[in-house]
Amino acid sequence: MITARFASAMACAALIAEAWGQENSDTVTTRLDEVIVTEQRNFLQDTKMGFHSLSASEILRMPVIFGEPDVVKALHALPGVSAGMEGFSGLYVRGGENDQNLFLLDRLPLHNVSHLGGIFSTFNAYSLQKADFYKSAFPAWIGGKVASVTDMQMRRPDFFHTRGTVTLGLISGSAFVTTPLRKGKTALAASLRRTWLDAVTAPALAIINASKKGDGEKTIGGYSFTDASLRLDHIWRSGLTSTLTAFIAHDSFRIGEQRFATDNDDTDDADVYNRKDLTRLKWTTYGAIASLSAAVGKGSLSTDLYLTGSSSRQSETIDFTNSDVDEHSTTSNFNSITETGLNEAWGTPMSEVLGLNVGMSQILRRYNPDRRELIRIDKNEATLSSAGRPDRVNAAELSAYGELEWTPSLPFSLTAGLRMQSYLCRGRSRVMWEPRTSLQISLSENASLKLGYSRSSQFMQQVSSNYISLPTDSWLPTGSISTPLTADLFSAGAYALTRSGLRLSGEIWYKRMEGLAEFREGMSLANPDVPWQKKVTFGRGWSYGADLTAEKEFGDVSVAVSYGLLWNWRKFAALNGGQRFPAKFDNRHKIDITAGWKIKPNMTLNAQWQYMTGNRTTLALYNVDVPEQFFPGYPTPLPQRPAYGDNIGADYYTGRNNVRLPAFHRLNLSLTVTGKLRKGPSYEWNFGLYNAYWHKNAFSVKKDNILYGDGWNGEGWNRSFKVLSLIPILPSVSYTLKF
Repeated sequence: MITARFASAMACAALIAEAWGQENSDTVTTRLDEVIVTEQRNFLQDTKMGFHSLSASEILRMPVIFGEPDVVKALHALPGVSAGMEGFSGLYVRGGENDQNLFLLDRLPLHNVSHLGGIFSTFNAYSLQKADFYKSAFPAWIGGKVASVTDMQMRRPDFFHTRGTVTLGLISGSAFVTTPLRKGKTALAASLRRTWLDAVTAPALAIINASKKGDGEKTIGGYSFTDASLRLDHIWRSGLTSTLTAFIAHDSFRIGEQRFATDNDDTDDADVYNRKDLTRLKWTTYGAIASLSAAVGKGSLSTDLYLTGSSSRQSETIDFTNSDVDEHSTTSNFNSITETGLNEAWGTPMSEVLGLNVGMSQILRRYNPDRRELIRIDKNEATLSSAGRPDRVNAAELSAYGELEWTPSLPFSLTAGLRMQSYLCRGRSRVMWEPRTSLQISLSENASLKLGYSRSSQFMQQVSSNYISLPTDSWLPTGSISTPLTADLFSAGAYALTRSGLRLSGEIWYKRMEGLAEFREGMSLANPDVPWQKKVTFGRGWSYGADLTAEKEFGDVSVAVSYGLLWNWRKFAALNGGQRFPAKFDNRHKIDITAGWKIKPNMTLNAQWQYMTGNRTTLALYNVDVPEQFFPGYPTPLPQRPAYGDNIGADYYTGRNNVRLPAFHRLNLSLTVTGKLRKGPSYEWNFGLYNAYWHKNAFSVKKDNILYGDGWNGEGWNRSFKVLSLIPILPSVSYTLKF
């Protein structure tokens, strides 16, 4: 049997070709819908493990922040998947890091998938057909990342009708349209989304600045994002099908302040005094892929050619003018990654019980991890301009794979594959062998067991000292200076479907990772005089746990409950004294309950409750008296103790990630009401309530030293720890028109 990837392509191509030239377009649409449904094989008999397929309707129903449907946040409801920080679209899968996830859009890899530092993902949910998510037992055709794969498909264009949706929300609007260019032969689908946060906040900012003008102050701010996608399909007379998919996402953020002289100033240079401090941040993700596929005998042959990349630029500008000085300075940081790739794949049934998939890929990457520039202009001095030496790195990857699917008429089935991944960079070459296998054993018609193992490797990493993945986090070609990141994942699971329709699944798993990158103590990408190769150190990690899921429909009510159990450890020779320590996202327990109630044919209520053990953070719980010298031989003694109060002492850290934040829990609600206008188009109102009972989930912890009483001689100093929260209760409303 051919895999679902090739079977779907063959079935869709055959149906579209058969329908080409027919006048009854309703028949075509119905048959295409049937292909989408029958593609999903029974989860009891399938060898796939840790696999979830989310349809577009499931993604759109999920209650989320600001009412923005988000495919990445929909994945957060799955066991073994953590969001990292509340409200953000990070993805931490079974002990992995955010940079270890592969995102594919019509097989186009994308390197940055977030807006506003992770508040939203870059994907317009209305343009997606479905998203297949893998977190274990990866197929052999998937490579390059070690934690998870999200394989998204754009909605297929309609070859006979013009259809579309327009959505207006509180902070953004989006549009999707599909139309035939030549009926039955060529069709186009396109989407566009744009926020109007900049327009919404502009009046409030103007009011604030009007009140501060008399004091000679002005606040500068603004944010906007845009993303767009396009898909063009064509059916050739020979039966060959071609697809062109393009994608772009762009963010622009600025914040700053200006101080200037007013008529109330008494200084001599009041008429010319002006100082403006401005920080700008822009980042872009882009890509395009051209695909060809054709039926060859009983099999399918496909090839892809693509270009993808991402970049970000951060700049800090200071303009200062008075009667003596006219100075301008700009410091900017830039990083980027560009990738060009070619994929070839062929799948065919070798017999009634044996299927074969083989393929290759060739990739060229260009990294620009960290480039810094300084420009200073002074009317009284010569212009100063300096640029950090660009450390551009070129790397090549070549991979090949083969996979067999064996489905005998016996109570078991087997998928076994081998992937070869080679890497060449600056004269350093590596060859990695990645075996993948999964076995399914049927216990009965309603129960089965599965075993799986997969090895995967990754030659580039993003290293961050923050808890939020930011676009300023550079992709570093870590495989050029150290052993590539590798992960071995072992899993075993039991699955059952009861007579009442209760669907049960449980998996236990163990993952070990070698070659993890972290910043050295006291280092970050903000250290301009240190090359990135000197800033990072390498270690290992291991994680293990269990994922449990139960799903059931009770008439008009559907309920899904999942539980994830996780231990997540790290060990670096250069960190924490060489001792093991828990990872930042060592979330021991995670519970997700989602429910949908179809109140009336046109009204549906969806609810989601989440609970998760808190993240880890590094905090000094104690302070110790500081001796007269920091250490023997220190040349300068400490300052004298202050006359009022006492020296608070030095922070003492017992270990890395030594404190667990309070547990996180939240209830999200959404109500969807549908209807139809008189002239035919249908509409949809969506009302949402994020964090419905306003629980103040911990974002971080701040340590302070508070003086109470008179504080003489050190009496009255007290340590204070404050838990900071970020997101309160947030209502939302959106309107969607479908035509």
